[in-house]
Amino acid sequence: MQTLFHRLMGPSLFAARFEVALFSVIGTLVFYLLLRQITSMPLALAAAWFLSASIFDISASRLANVESHVKLWPLLTLALLVWAMRAKRWQAYAITGFALTIGLLTYDTVWPLGLVVLILVVWRRGAKRKVSPRPHATWRLYSFHPCWRRPFSSLI
Repeated sequence: MQTLFHRLMGPSLFAARFEVALFSVIGTLVFYLLLRQITSMPLALAAAWFLSASIFDISASRLANVESHVKLWPLLTLALLVWAMRAKRWQAYAITGFALTIGLLTYDTVWPLGLVVLILVVWRRGAKRKVSPRPHATWRLYSFHPCWRRPFSSLI
């Protein structure tokens, strides 16, 4: 991402700082849009303001860290996932997958989204069907299924 800015503006500290600041502003806007989809407008505005006024964002744009603009991709993936879950169209999920793929190029920033996706899948699945009176029995069925036992049989 920095290559484009260095080609357009020349290899300078200003180009690096401008790129980080621009992606930080876009990331804050995406964060606001994500929260706007799931909460009220005043809460989304306050949270976006707190994110934009954080000392980490301000110092990252001043130092022009390479890793400082990577907050955009997890936030964009989550915002698109919320949009896709409401739209219920495969095109929306494809766009979310594309944002996730681009985010995976930033290595460590998108891996925590796996836990978020797992929580969302379990939550959505539980909302679609009646809750079992004995959820531990269902968990036992999943955890002791033969396809799970085979790879871990040497550990038992």
